[in-house]
Amino acid sequence: AVPEGAKWQYNWGMRLKLFPGIDVGLSYQRGDTFSFMFHVQDILGRQALPQKPDPPLRAPVDRRPFHERDLKEMVEKIHDAIHEEGFTEVSVYTNGKDVTAEFFNRNYLFHQKAVGRILRILLFYSPSDTRKITAVAQNRNTPVLKVSVAPQHFDKYLLGEISEETFQKLCEVETTDKAVDPDETDWVQSDKDKIFQWDWGVKPDFMTSMLDRTNYVQWRFALMPWLTVNPWKGGLATARYDIPLYSNIFTSAVTPPDAVRSDFAKYYGTDAAVDKLMVDQAFRLSEKTFSRISLGYLEKMYAGVGGEVLHFIGDGDLAVGVMADWARKREPGSTLALTDFDVYDLLANAYYRLPFKGLDTTLHVQFGRYLAGDVGFVFDISRKYDTGTIVGARYSLTDTDHLTGRNKNYNDKAIYISIPLRSFMTHDSRSRFSYAIREWGRDVAASIYHWQPLYHRNSRPPILN
Repeated sequence: AVPEGAKWQYNWGMRLKLFPGIDVGLSYQRGDTFSFMFHVQDILGRQALPQKPDPPLRAPVDRRPFHERDLKEMVEKIHDAIHEEGFTEVSVYTNGKDVTAEFFNRNYLFHQKAVGRILRILLFYSPSDTRKITAVAQNRNTPVLKVSVAPQHFDKYLLGEISEETFQKLCEVETTDKAVDPDETDWVQSDKDKIFQWDWGVKPDFMTSMLDRTNYVQWRFALMPWLTVNPWKGGLATARYDIPLYSNIFTSAVTPPDAVRSDFAKYYGTDAAVDKLMVDQAFRLSEKTFSRISLGYLEKMYAGVGGEVLHFIGDGDLAVGVMADWARKREPGSTLALTDFDVYDLLANAYYRLPFKGLDTTLHVQFGRYLAGDVGFVFDISRKYDTGTIVGARYSLTDTDHLTGRNKNYNDKAIYISIPLRSFMTHDSRSRFSYAIREWGRDVAASIYHWQPLYHRNSRPPILN
């Protein structure tokens, strides 16, 4: 039967496969409606396109022993070789026995791959009598993770003479707050990179809003140019500007005057505005305890200040901490103006990474006071696949008795997915496409968006506010 109101009883369309697992389609329906479809299909945990191997190192091998080498010249040569691979914040050290490289990973989604690349470079350039080569991954000019191995063991692993399981047992992996032992005075060090680093780009942003009673399907597309600067040790300053190209986002629901999130549609119209303008400072309080302070325009809806402390327990599978934010609501449609509406949250967090082999799953339990004044729990479970794809879900149990309307007796719920762009590329990338399905028209269990929370900074990207 032809649906009531249709101007034509026939629908037609076409579908084109661009790449394996990626289709686009165009159709004309009911005699008055054009439709465009973009479809991605793949098995989670499988790479859609094969990754090209990293190019082999081309410099001539120099394995002369330490006593035949100029140590300063050697560490500078290794420093330059690491830079050529795209790593930054590089320092190289040697004491005439060991060779250590400190670096920041900008290229690889997986830090394990970045460490492997650094160890290859060290193996390639180190003297034949090197006792140990070490790669030290850092974040914001602060050492975080140290991986050491004897050169002969790494060489045998690359040649396939020992298994990956055996190789892992031969490696020394530890958290650290220093690249080398400061008590040793005979270290020869390369010139250090300047702390001041910067990066920029343009982020395409696509948002959908569905099932409003006046307009079932709404969407918004914007371009967000951004700039991030690392001005000093532990510090990051970032700016991002929101330039909407199209938006028909609208909600017919009546929002309360003290809405903290349910008036989201006012902030996702066609007005260009600063999306983020803030400074984030991280501190290392001890080997396994970290903290941060964030200040500025923290997100599209709020400006203010926030802080967090997080402690990792044991081997890092368990972490506990507390965070708090005070913010003032921004004026919708304005670039930088603020209203007189203040909010705050105070939240305790516990993260636990399940120790099951082949099942990279993290449980996150949060308890505290949220922006709308509701107190209770938020539970989050997520799984990370071998490709880096993350899928997860969240559910809240908070006291909503003081709330009114659609917020009363509501439990916030969401499902989300984050797909690395490298899955559809032949080279590595740290960029991701993240999408969540969530009821934005509620104020329950709402918190300030945290740009780089401490736990996710070294493990997983934040997806939900």
